Amino acid sequence: ALGFLTVQGGAVVPWGLPQPLMWPTYTWAAQHVPPGDVVLTDDSRAARSLPGFGPNLVAPPWPDPALDEQERRRRLTAVRAYLSPGSTRSERMAIAQRYGVHWLLLDKSRRLPAEAVMVAWSPRTGEVLARVNGGSPRTG
Repeated sequence: ALGFLTVQGGAVVPWGLPQPLMWPTYTWAAQHVPPGDVVLTDDSRAARSLPGFGPNLVAPPWPDPALDEQERRRRLTAVRAYLSPGSTRSERMAIAQRYGVHWLLLDKSRRLPAEAVMVAWSPRTGEVLARVNGGSPRTG
């Protein structure tokens, strides 16, 4: 019994104590993005959760054994360049084409690029899902 309390004590919080924050769910975004489509985001919560629904990310936020580390760094640089307020439409389109980006998942502090079409937003976090570069809605 003592072992259970030691191991599980941090996972089971009694109601009298402050509850840990719940991470947002990304079902609101995943219901629009077909499995295998590429999403560009720099949000670590989305990057942790969204791939579990089937979409791929331009750049994983942490090392991935399936992706060379130098390539991952190049991709992270491309994500930062795409999301930079100073980026031009042609620069963004080149990045989107290079990595097959069809979707953006932006936090509420980011401006939606002119070429992006908003598809959905999260009332909980204010994040926006937008389609770019010919992304097609999920069917079925």
